[in-house]
Amino acid sequence: MKKISITVLMFALLAFSGNVFAQSHKLTDAWFAMKNNDLVRAKQSIDEAYEHETTKGTAKMYYYRGLVYMQIAANAQDDVKFKELDSQASLKSAESFYQYLISTEKKKKGELEDVYANMLYSANFCLVDAGAFADKGQYQLAVKYAEAAYHLTLHDEKQNLKQNGITTNKALLSMYYYANEGGDRVNSRKFLNMLIDNKYDEPQLYIFLAQSYFQEGDSATGIQVLEKGRNIYPENKDLLLEEIGYYLAKGKTDELLDRFNQAIESDPENSNYYFYRGSLFHQKKDYASAERDYRKAIELNENNMDAKYNLGAMFIDQTVPIIEKMNANASNFALYDDLEAKKYALYEKALPYLKEAYESGEIKEKEEKINLLTILRDFYKFKKDRTNMEYYQNEIEKVNSGK
Repeated sequence: MKKISITVLMFALLAFSGNVFAQSHKLTDAWFAMKNNDLVRAKQSIDEAYEHETTKGTAKMYYYRGLVYMQIAANAQDDVKFKELDSQASLKSAESFYQYLISTEKKKKGELEDVYANMLYSANFCLVDAGAFADKGQYQLAVKYAEAAYHLTLHDEKQNLKQNGITTNKALLSMYYYANEGGDRVNSRKFLNMLIDNKYDEPQLYIFLAQSYFQEGDSATGIQVLEKGRNIYPENKDLLLEEIGYYLAKGKTDELLDRFNQAIESDPENSNYYFYRGSLFHQKKDYASAERDYRKAIELNENNMDAKYNLGAMFIDQTVPIIEKMNANASNFALYDDLEAKKYALYEKALPYLKEAYESGEIKEKEEKINLLTILRDFYKFKKDRTNMEYYQNEIEKVNSGK
């Protein structure tokens, strides 16, 4: 067997050790260059260490790389030349700190503490950059940067991020928003499910998730999602309204009525179930059934302002065909007066509920307020109650002026 010359072997070993030393020196050089705020040199040295076989993938390299790029990102906040030095500095910093934290290598206590202290800045810079990308319509990049911040929140041992408002769920919400705005249904749904798995307390998540299934025609799964949400948030009206809206849009009022009948049978003391079934009867113009359910909802919960408002509105709705007859018979004075009396009899039934609804402050929409106030004003005008008529006229003027 041919023997390797000892001289050749020693030369090879020296060359290898020299190369390792040279790359280790790049880490040290990056450190001192960063300390001297020579970020051009620091970047060059850490980039070489990042690529070289002897240092790439090591915890120490990621530690230095995270710090160098964090410093570049920090300087870029005030000086565009640092942004030009590396436009992805915040991302590279966050990704490096994350790789350091998940590394299985033994870590020095000082380095670990340093990373815990500094990853707050990297996460914050990433979220700021994510928002900037979203403003420009670059939603994929926005998701990528927000996700880098998300990964750091998973290792927030000292809760520095949490104490500064950067939490896992907030990062996920940003990721969902950017993916959804970018039309990425797969990832937006994935992020919603992650939030739900994290038990993030927000009923709207189930509405967003259901809508994503409705949009692609999977109505069965969408309804299942809404039902799951309603089981968790039985008092939440928006979830039930979303389901009602879906069935109404599809013209499936009979299926919806069956669901409410079952719901009331299983929970006969639930005021909201009667309110929503009453709303359905109201939609179908079955006013007798609607009135019965609205009154039952109010009986079970005297603060159910939605039921009170809808009950008042239902009486007003019944005046529409009467007004049409009045307009068609304006010259028949006797009939006109009789119809007008019937109209205002319905107004009188509606009055206490509409007044309470207005005074509750729960009606926010300007047009809805104006319509309600006009009804109240006209009723008192018919009753020749000048004081109340002027009061509601003044209220109309206030709403119109934005006061």
